[in-house]
Amino acid sequence: KIKKCKMKEEEKGTSSKMIIEATTVLRKVGESLKITNEIIMKALFNFHRYYQKMTNNNNNNNQNKITKQSDYSVDIIIRAILFLQCKYEGQEVKAWTLLTEFDKIEQDYFKQPQKEVKEDMVRHEDTEEMFFCERDILNRLNYDLNCILPHVYCLKFCEQFKIPKQISNQIYGASNEVMQTLVCQQQRLNELAGNILYYILLKENKYTQVKKEDIEYYLDTEVSTIRITK
Repeated sequence: KIKKCKMKEEEKGTSSKMIIEATTVLRKVGESLKITNEIIMKALFNFHRYYQKMTNNNNNNNQNKITKQSDYSVDIIIRAILFLQCKYEGQEVKAWTLLTEFDKIEQDYFKQPQKEVKEDMVRHEDTEEMFFCERDILNRLNYDLNCILPHVYCLKFCEQFKIPKQISNQIYGASNEVMQTLVCQQQRLNELAGNILYYILLKENKYTQVKKEDIEYYLDTEVSTIRITK
């Protein structure tokens, strides 16, 4: 029986700094392995979803079976969520390659001393632990890893309303950056897209007449269309 990696006491408090560090490492690994930006952003969002559900259940002292098995360390969670998202989206990444890249990026990012390459037996245990964590992620997220990211809503809006390319690029960049923050836990993704559109367009004098309510209404009415055409 594989022992699950229990969260450290300091991790149970879940500081926002730790979450930002984890999402930064996940993004760097994804970029290094040439994983598509779409998959990386979905993995970031599902990491936030999973971690929020896990910490909420632990804080509520929910004693169901899933909660008892959910106390994985953050470094295991980000490995499992990226690997799982790649499989879900159909991009092939070998578990060994992904785990090795995570070790390398973490050493560089946290300025850790160089470690020896893990032996086959140790790496095998790491892989099995990641697979256990995958199962817990799927249970907590109800086997639903799909989501429409903010940039999809934003780009559709920009295309529909003929927003200049320079401003569209700003909106696209902001849509990706926000997925690494805690903000995406607090709003629906189409609402988040609406806020991004509104505040960037507001900076441009030409678009001061744009109303936030109009943007949100447009995105709400376009949800079904986006789902069909995506």
